[in-house]
Amino acid sequence: MEYRVAGYRYTPTATVSQINEARGWLFDRNQPKKNQESIGGLLALDGRMGELDKVTKTIPAGEHLAGEDLWIRWGPSGYGHGITCVGYDDQVGFDVNGDGKITNDIDSNGDGKVTLADAERGAFIVVNSWGKKWSNDGKIYLLYSAMVDPTWERGNFLGRIEVSRHLPQRTLKLKLDCNKRSDLRVSIGIARDKNATKPEHEFEPQVLNGWPLFGNRRNNVGEVPLAGPGDDIPLELGIDLTPLLSKLGPDAVVDGRLFLSFSIAEKSEALGALHSCAIRSYDAKGTYVSESVVSIPDPFFGNTPLTIETTLH
Repeated sequence: MEYRVAGYRYTPTATVSQINEARGWLFDRNQPKKNQESIGGLLALDGRMGELDKVTKTIPAGEHLAGEDLWIRWGPSGYGHGITCVGYDDQVGFDVNGDGKITNDIDSNGDGKVTLADAERGAFIVVNSWGKKWSNDGKIYLLYSAMVDPTWERGNFLGRIEVSRHLPQRTLKLKLDCNKRSDLRVSIGIARDKNATKPEHEFEPQVLNGWPLFGNRRNNVGEVPLAGPGDDIPLELGIDLTPLLSKLGPDAVVDGRLFLSFSIAEKSEALGALHSCAIRSYDAKGTYVSESVVSIPDPFFGNTPLTIETTLH
């Protein structure tokens, strides 16, 4: 909870020098420090994910990381999907043009020049949000040359993930599942009076409310389980309550009432369950102090919402 994404800085990645800059960001954020451990960064990608079977290859026997899955291009159809680049491997390669060799210095696409688009060796390590059952333990390799795609302009950019530090005072720890995450609806409310019957302030975390993109509910996280396609395991996640508590004033951290609601979208037949819930407290330096377990009377929700009220203490 201490370090969080503060924003993204997208830059093109269509040349060898731009790929090298991205590699440097992943390794040490392009800030080498002598005799100190390197602290790398993360990169965000907007991938086109339709018909991936046409561009997904298995690294053959005898090659580096044989048996691993590899994308040689973005999918030829579909819409954008956010994925995360967590590293790179310059030895990963695939004979894309079928000439029996894996090269980076031959005009393999026949356009009369040698550019990043011709590279058959070197790949980013990409992780998805569809659970461990997707690809190999939730990750796949993406050739550097895939970043040069005139048919998918958004896929030619990498977003450097900027991180900021926060010191939470109270957080909410949830463990839940839902078989259709696009229809999940969760609201969190608070009131100053521990005997209150309704909240004074509420908010709906986007990640637990379909994560509507660009304000449009039709652009969402997908009609799949919360953990990803084919994965019905519950997820544990934390939500910082500090911004909500700050609306009640500086002494509100000591006492108050918490209101939780778990439901589904109108006309949906989705089902979900809250497996555990707790309120965690921290000191002024952000160090964890204690946890108060919240009682769950009936964990299941669907057409009938699950509502919980408890005292903040």
